[in-house]
Amino acid sequence: MAGGTRLRSLALFGALAATLAATAWVEKRNAAPDDFGPVAHAAVRQPDETVRPVPEGAAPAVETPRGGGAAGDAQIDLARLKREIAPSGHPADDAFAKHTWYVPPPPPKPGPPPKPTAPPLPFKFMGRFTEGGKEVVFITNSQDRNFAVSRGDTIEGNYRVESITDRSMTLTYLPLGQQQTLPFPQ
Repeated sequence: MAGGTRLRSLALFGALAATLAATAWVEKRNAAPDDFGPVAHAAVRQPDETVRPVPEGAAPAVETPRGGGAAGDAQIDLARLKREIAPSGHPADDAFAKHTWYVPPPPPKPGPPPKPTAPPLPFKFMGRFTEGGKEVVFITNSQDRNFAVSRGDTIEGNYRVESITDRSMTLTYLPLGQQQTLPFPQ
């Protein structure tokens, strides 16, 4: 059993040594400033040009910063990295911002329109008399037209005389079927 443990330890030590060697090799390759590895053969695109391949063995052109610094000093446009702030005060693309699914209810519907009413009576009492047991009332409208009416008569197609008493006359406004009373002066 001791031999199996020793063999396993040697295998692990070998794997560790291989990992360390690979790490040192990669670090050595990254330390050379002129060697860009696989990126050296990638396509370079200029803003006003189409994509063109870089010739084999040639190093790609690297822009120098505007301040005249070294090629490795990268300039970052910080304005492009800023997040937009929504009116709520949270960044516009904040995945963890509080959201509400509340939708206000629609405004209440207006109530039914008021029930139509008959216009005020356009008639004025002028006088009355009784002839042969039949009561006749004289009235005038706002256009100074005079009418002599008795019970059951229709006036201008809009009013019908329902009853005549000693103190008033009851008329029905025919379009709405509403009764109105024209009092007599005493």
